Amino acid sequence: MKRNILLSIVLMSVCAVASAQVFPAMNVTADPVALSLGLTADNNVSTFALEGKTLDAGVSYMNWSPKMANTKMINVDALGKIGPVAIGLKYRSFGEQPYTITDGNGLLRDNFTPSESIIGGSVAYVIADMISVGAGVNSVSMKLGPDNSASAVAADVYVAYRKDAVKASLTAAGLGGKMDFGTETKQSLPSLVRLDGGYSFQFGLALNAEFDYLFNGGIMGGAGAEYNIADIASVRAGYHFGDSEKAIPSYAAVGAGVHFFGVELDFTYLLASETIGGSFLAGLRYSF
Repeated sequence: MKRNILLSIVLMSVCAVASAQVFPAMNVTADPVALSLGLTADNNVSTFALEGKTLDAGVSYMNWSPKMANTKMINVDALGKIGPVAIGLKYRSFGEQPYTITDGNGLLRDNFTPSESIIGGSVAYVIADMISVGAGVNSVSMKLGPDNSASAVAADVYVAYRKDAVKASLTAAGLGGKMDFGTETKQSLPSLVRLDGGYSFQFGLALNAEFDYLFNGGIMGGAGAEYNIADIASVRAGYHFGDSEKAIPSYAAVGAGVHFFGVELDFTYLLASETIGGSFLAGLRYSF
């Protein structure tokens, strides 16, 4: 039937783009601050454990690659700390563009909207004033068609360091998860090892950089700068070096944010990319 042929084409296309890996959007950050700096790293539970906050919760919305994929993402997450222990929860959903389903005679039968989602939990422990370790588990689900869906469980491991103006973290993400769509080979999730760090100057400027090694052989990196204006507003710019065949494509980014009484509103816009230029991410957070 044409429906089954179409679904097979969709599945093969997704796997080809990700070099036998599915769901490359797992490595797209939902944090507008990180995205504007050219980074892929979210503020994970281990880095949060060293920040001195008690609660950090937020929601963000992204329109990814509006000229091509036009994917809509919604993210909700919360981080909390009690003593040396920090806990994190998140929910992230991706809505793709719908396509039509036809029968063997070519007649329109239905429309279907592919989707993906991530539900995760994590915990970290401060083992010293400057170092924390953590781990997380994510349940990942994909629906590519009415009869083509799969789910997997993947793990993350974190180590973070923070002292005065210096911060750094090492992350292994997406470990162990494989999707079974009923084909001969299970498809791996986009696992990677990420090293990121930053330095904050006393006059309001902060520099950040990141290096990612994907287990499929891809390499990514990013660097950016943020300037804080009187502890009320921030402006940001960055560049991400990617791999359009195995990971996130390269792009430039600009962003800005305002923050007052624990509330932070941030916006990021991507440019200098044929595939994801025009993408934007907006987020609202509250912390204390």
